[in-house]
Amino acid sequence: MNAAPRKTVTSLLVAALLVLACTVTVATAGPARADATPDGIYMVDRTIYSGSPFSVALASATVTAGQTAVTIVYRNVSSSTQQLVCAEPLQLTSITLNGTVYTESDSYCAKHPGKVDTVPAGSRFPSWARYNVVPQLAQPFTLNNWWGWGEVTNIQLIPFACLSGPGGGCLLVPKEVPQDDYPTPPEWLTSAATGACVLDAATFGAGGFAKDLFGLWIAGLGGVIRVQDPPGTVSITKVWIVLTSAVPFGSCAELGADVIGKALPAEAQSKVQEIANYPFLVLPR
Repeated sequence: MNAAPRKTVTSLLVAALLVLACTVTVATAGPARADATPDGIYMVDRTIYSGSPFSVALASATVTAGQTAVTIVYRNVSSSTQQLVCAEPLQLTSITLNGTVYTESDSYCAKHPGKVDTVPAGSRFPSWARYNVVPQLAQPFTLNNWWGWGEVTNIQLIPFACLSGPGGGCLLVPKEVPQDDYPTPPEWLTSAATGACVLDAATFGAGGFAKDLFGLWIAGLGGVIRVQDPPGTVSITKVWIVLTSAVPFGSCAELGADVIGKALPAEAQSKVQEIANYPFLVLPR
């Protein structure tokens, strides 16, 4: 995604990527799996760009189903509302691992070409991309020039203590994430609750529950996921995604179809306010 005034630099960036492609191996199809790397969410918190009007950061990398996804957070550091544009033609993002460039297999902008998102002053906005490769644990890789904002080198997936899920198994979701590290825009949390979507192991199976939980995190919804009991006290098998008037999804069916490829059931409207007071999936340090 580009800041609105920057959308005309696309051709130069594409040309630079084409030059790069002439000097390295490029892979686009067929997952390259590192079996020793568990599925899960790996916090990265690395800066891509630190200027204005946006600072841009790689918040986390998520491994699931033989793919690695990155969650990118744009923070509006200016004093006025700004816009982000999924400029056309689409710029394919990429990562480099062991000298091979892997272009994205899917991304936020691939799903929403030409979309313009408005970001209030002081707020943030999440974007993401997936790649058909999984690095080994602690194996360095590079997020290549992200939409002209910059690159992140020497990224490593480092294991961590996790929350327990169905049957007591590790969900590979971090136990603790500082509130400021959530990719979720703050107004998505503070605006009036309008609904609540349900994701549970009973409906989707233990494997599907974890995979879809990762999908919600990749899309920047980590900060709106609620649990009924405090994390760490129970084996988590059910979560709720609270919809508010600022969340860009009008219903659970729309959210599910856009983020995880299937509709999510909606909780009874009479329970929405109660659910909005449940604790978050992970707690701040």
